[in-house]
Amino acid sequence: MTNNKKTYHLIRTNRRTLAIYIRDNGSVEVRAPKRMPVAEIEGFLNKKTRWITEHQQLVQNSRIKKQHFKLNNGTNLLLLGNEVPLRMDSGLSKSTSFFLSLKEPCFCGPVDLSLSERKREIGRAYKEYAELFIPDRVNKYSKQTGWIPDKVRVGSAKTRWGSCSEKGSLNFSWVLIMAPLETIDYVVIHELCHLSEFNHSKSFWNLVAQYCPEYKRHQKELKGLAKRIEDEGWLP
Repeated sequence: MTNNKKTYHLIRTNRRTLAIYIRDNGSVEVRAPKRMPVAEIEGFLNKKTRWITEHQQLVQNSRIKKQHFKLNNGTNLLLLGNEVPLRMDSGLSKSTSFFLSLKEPCFCGPVDLSLSERKREIGRAYKEYAELFIPDRVNKYSKQTGWIPDKVRVGSAKTRWGSCSEKGSLNFSWVLIMAPLETIDYVVIHELCHLSEFNHSKSFWNLVAQYCPEYKRHQKELKGLAKRIEDEGWLP
């Protein structure tokens, strides 16, 4: 559909309110109640013209940054809030897997790989380390709080740093390993608190503050990290 020469994709749902989404390609998606008149939808879009334009520009800028991001020898990658260099070793065969050396520290791997192959291999090395590191932090704070999760899993969630299921399983995105240690601990504490308060009520946030008084600072840290992860394209 078009609105003042602008094209948008309309999706009718059971929701009660309108919502606008700017997709990765810059297109506009509108989700609206099933019976809402098109005139009302387009009137809302007219009021949000500036917002749409600004966010389309942000998406375009992010796409450009992704295109310019290269994984070359010496490229800095985030690990626990620190800049860690990428070391490309011509002496390593193409079949050699990338690995994280904690001695220097640095990410190491062969030269003769494409950008997509390097990103896939480095992502795997990140995830392997996160699968060891994050459950260890969960174990630490489980002992402090007394809340023990049913399971702890590290995956590739794109929209959440962590989550807690109704059955008591905790899930974390591997990209969290890029955050500073204290910020990782905040996410761990946040999800553990859901084992006691399965909501985001005032009681829940009071509980989080009890174990992590500076949680708002860590929330800001995560917003900045999310932007860098998006610009570097770690979670396509």
